[in-house]
Formats: sequence, structure tokens, C-alpha cells
Amino acid sequence: MTNGNDSGDQPGGDWESPPEQPDGNGGGADHQPPAATVGGRSYEGVHPFADNAFDIGAFVEAAKLTFERAMDSNVLKAFIALTLIPFAWDLFTGGTMMVAGFVSGTVAGILGAMLTVFGLLFIPIFWAVSATQVALQRPLAHRVFDRTVDYGSILDTIKAVLNKIVAVFFTTVLVTLGSIIGICACGVGLLIVAFFLAQAPYLVAVHDRGVIDSLQESFERGKAHWHLVLMFFIPVIGISVITWGAVGVGQMIAGFIPHVGYLIGPVFQWVGAVIVGVTTFILGTTAFSNIDELEGIATIDR
Repeated sequence: MTNGNDSGDQPGGDWESPPEQPDGNGGGADHQPPAATVGGRSYEGVHPFADNAFDIGAFVEAAKLTFERAMDSNVLKAFIALTLIPFAWDLFTGGTMMVAGFVSGTVAGILGAMLTVFGLLFIPIFWAVSATQVALQRPLAHRVFDRTVDYGSILDTIKAVLNKIVAVFFTTVLVTLGSIIGICACGVGLLIVAFFLAQAPYLVAVHDRGVIDSLQESFERGKAHWHLVLMFFIPVIGISVITWGAVGVGQMIAGFIPHVGYLIGPVFQWVGAVIVGVTTFILGTTAFSNIDELEGIATIDR
């Protein structure tokens, strides 16, 4: 496994470390935490897997480090906290249906229809939550390259990326539309479009690219570093299929449980969303931040 630069110099020639920030443990300019070790090699300031080879073992090790960086900050906590917003609505709906079910099935059916219509008003909020979760790749990617960076509390971490969510949202919409066109062309077209445009929201969130520019750059990066995108893509698809399949079975079983099933279903849905979301978040940031280094653009401005 190579790291692009074994001499210790930063890749890209003009890479500069972000200003040192408190690390939440009394750290700062006078406190340098020990470098992490990946594959027996010290790592600080450069990606642990700066290689374009299809090295699954090295990618897994790099993903573990990304996960640790997310865990020892408030980034992952912020990501999971955002999932509680749609979960709260689902629980409210389920709880209301459960209570109505004790009255009569007819009342529960009417109330369910009303809640479904009323829930449409919350769709923009749920879209904003999803875009904010994607934008959280910015502080995570920042922390991957400099563990001393601290974005503060969970709320402060979320607030730090709010100025990115509009651009991220429109980028995601364009990627989704491209994927729909791919479906219309052929089933494989969906995978091809999603594969090459997967990095676009990341580029908008982390590197301040424009919406259209991010699509073009994602395509070029996908062609040049398809090994890394593939190591992100395959496990995400596999875990999504397995997880949502299990959720579907769980919800089907919950449907046979009188009254309480209304609450069990949303719990299965939330667990599935967390598993798939966190997997995509961690593996995506791992792959795309590694491509940053290979492209010589590892500098990340807060």
C-alpha cells in the first residue's frame, strides 16, 4: 500500500493544515494528540489510504479511522440526532393511530388519512434534514485531515453547515433526476448515473463547488478513481438491500400486532434509516476524502 508521499510532505504541494482548534479534551495549540496508526503506519494530516488500488483491507482500515474521527467529535452525534426529527413525526403518527385504534378501526382509518395529508406539509423539513446530513460530510472530512478541529456542540456542528443545505439539496435533486432518467433508459443506467455522480453532493458540501460544476467534477473523479467509488458503492448497496429487506419483514410482522404495531413499525423504520445512513455517510466520506488527496485538493476551509 502506498500513500502517495512517504516522505511526510503534504500531497498536492500547497496543502496547508487548517488552524488548530480545541479538540474538546483540553487540546489546542499546546496539545497535539498522538497520531493514529493504520496498517502499522503513523497518520496525521494525510489520508491513511492514499492509493487508487482496489485494496479492500486498506479501505476498511481507513473507514474505521473515519468512524473513530466521527465518534470522537459531535459529527456522528449530529447526524444521528437529525434522524430523530422524522422519527418523532412517525412516532406521533403511530401513537395517534394506536389510540384511535382502541376506539374503532373506522376512526383509525379516517385519522390515518388525515395525518398522511397533513404530513405532506413536513416534506420540506424532511428534505432539509436530509440535505443537512449530507452537508455534515464537511466537518467530518475536515476532521479526517486534522483531528484537532472541533466544531463545538451538536447544535453548533449542525449550524456550521446550514449555509450548504440549499446547494446540496438541488445537487441531490439533479443526481436523483439523472438516476430516474437512467432507470427509463435501462435498469443498469440507474447504477451508472448514481456511480459517477455520487460525489457531487460531497463536492458542494466540502469544497464549495457550484451545483453544475460538482456534477462534471464528480464524473471526472469517478472515471479516474473508480476503484474507490466502487469500494464505497458495493457495500452501501448491499447493506441497503439487506437492511430495508429486514425492515420490511419487521414492519409486516408489526402489522399483525394489534394497536402496538403502529409504534413498532416506525422503530424498525428509524433503525433502518440509521444503519443505511451512517454506512453511506462514513464510507462516502472515506472514499471521497481519499480521492481529495489523490487529486491534491485535501485543503478544507471551514
